[in-house]
Amino acid sequence: MQFQDSKLNGISNSYDDRGQVTLKMTYKDGKLHDRMLTYNLGDLYMVTKYANDKEHGERLLINASRQIYARQQYENGLQHGESSFSNEEGLLLSKEQFQEGKRHGESVIYDTQGNEVQKRVYDEGKLVPDEKPETQEQELEAEAA
Repeated sequence: MQFQDSKLNGISNSYDDRGQVTLKMTYKDGKLHDRMLTYNLGDLYMVTKYANDKEHGERLLINASRQIYARQQYENGLQHGESSFSNEEGLLLSKEQFQEGKRHGESVIYDTQGNEVQKRVYDEGKLVPDEKPETQEQELEAEAA
């Protein structure tokens, strides 16, 4: 670890009781900056980007096969932008949109064949109700419009 004006600057590592690295963190002016690498039993598990001590940028989750299975976007410490999760084969399982830490926009879940099984829409974290016609008459009016 390096200090400048009594503040952490540079790379700092944390280790488990077996001496394996569990975290590699980069500091600038005493705050997390750039990226933090998280390890599980010696294998890279997560890469998180930081700016000014807050998650800012892309977070990647990595499986035991060393493939990225999740991508999440952050801005100023809050989830913001697209978030997606895949299975071991790389097939997309879910995709969501976030704005300032809340679901905002489409949230889609897929089955193991890649078929869409559920789609929901959120507005600032609140589920938007389906706008399906309640009666046959309303359905006919909607089709005629």
